[in-house]
Amino acid sequence: MGFESREKVAQSVGTSTRKISCRTRNTLLGQSMSPGALQALVQRCATHLIPVEERIKEALKAAEVLHQDETGCYVMGQCHWVHVSATARLTHYACHPKRGGEALDAIGILPTFQDISVRDGWKSYQRYDCAHALCNVHHLRELTFMAEQHHQM
Repeated sequence: MGFESREKVAQSVGTSTRKISCRTRNTLLGQSMSPGALQALVQRCATHLIPVEERIKEALKAAEVLHQDETGCYVMGQCHWVHVSATARLTHYACHPKRGGEALDAIGILPTFQDISVRDGWKSYQRYDCAHALCNVHHLRELTFMAEQHHQM
């Protein structure tokens, strides 16, 4: 993995600001970089990765089984949603300010997906014309909650 790719990955999974990322980079690599230069580097890397992202999305659309989930995150203090689409070999993450169908349509994987979507019971997934399977991990989580909180089995 090249330097620009490592920098993009480190920034995207970290919780630090650009300034902290620059300090960390300086500490770890002994090279200084301004926050503006880091932002330009990230933008350049993101631009180069667009064709890779498109190939991943096309491969996910062609999968026989596609796993879907979403989780909340904060972007500049505002609630956003990270939408995940995955197979055993590929994963696509998309951050969007919306959680519902508007986000899923904008991401562009589910609207044309035709096979089996493994997902939780979230209603927005139901609007897509594919076969649906409910995720057993979510079932187990709900059963564990019932057992622990309500002493029901």
